[in-house]
Amino acid sequence: MLVTTADVTSWLPGDNLFDSRVTIPPGTPPGDYELDLALVDPSSGQSKVKLAIAGIRPDGWYPTGKIRIE
Repeated sequence: MLVTTADVTSWLPGDNLFDSRVTIPPGTPPGDYELDLALVDPSSGQSKVKLAIAGIRPDGWYPTGKIRIE
């Protein structure tokens, strides 16, 4: 799980943009990987906020795309 420095408590209603890099950990095996998104409770790592987008999984995470590591 990638943790960012986004402070969602400062976001106001409407569109908000957080632009960050996704760093692949060294030693990650080649293959196809799903990128998922969630706003989580930092103490539990569990998804805590439902977003206004379609596609939520039962665990509260949203699939956003795929990447291939070669």
